[in-house]
Amino acid sequence: MENYKFSVPVRVNYIADESTISIECLDDIEEVEDKYDIDLDFIVDEYEYKLSVERDSSEDEDYYGMDEDDIFNDIISENWNKIVKKLNKEFKLDDLETEEVEKLFMITKEDFEKNVIIKELKINDYKINSIVLNSFNKTKSEFYVNVESEEKLFKEEIDIIRNWIEVQTSENWGEDFSKIDLSDKLRKEDTYVYLIPWSLKKDVKYIK
Repeated sequence: MENYKFSVPVRVNYIADESTISIECLDDIEEVEDKYDIDLDFIVDEYEYKLSVERDSSEDEDYYGMDEDDIFNDIISENWNKIVKKLNKEFKLDDLETEEVEKLFMITKEDFEKNVIIKELKINDYKINSIVLNSFNKTKSEFYVNVESEEKLFKEEIDIIRNWIEVQTSENWGEDFSKIDLSDKLRKEDTYVYLIPWSLKKDVKYIK
């Protein structure tokens, strides 16, 4: 038996469920900051600035101003897209707790082995016994695919397998898998979780 190992780059997206977020006062800002570990000071600064301008303008007897709630709501409405952008985060595996990474790996492994069909690999089929996800590297944010063959493969055959794995992870199986919300598996509330088994900056690589 011969074994060949390939690395697959992995990233994880946390996407906030906007329908669960309500920001109607400064206290709500603090709650959102604490819950999602983000900094929304720019909202507070803008609110205090516009409130100050409004108070100065109110000294003019002919000025019909806005109350504090209206000012705050306008600022939230104007900056909503910026707020959501801060809520949505892309992580490498090393940014997550080990327990989360292990769960994500097992979910991915099960789905990969269920849906990636070896017979679709156009290479001396009789040589290939199995193609499985068998480990991960948290620091490098990689999952590893192990390919077992009956015989030693030539470089050209290894290249074919590498390219095939890359297509499977970035276009075929991987494209569908990256659309599955995994938040319930990680018990994440008000946040969608998607694992992306590819990267535009890093290719699948043959390791050994």
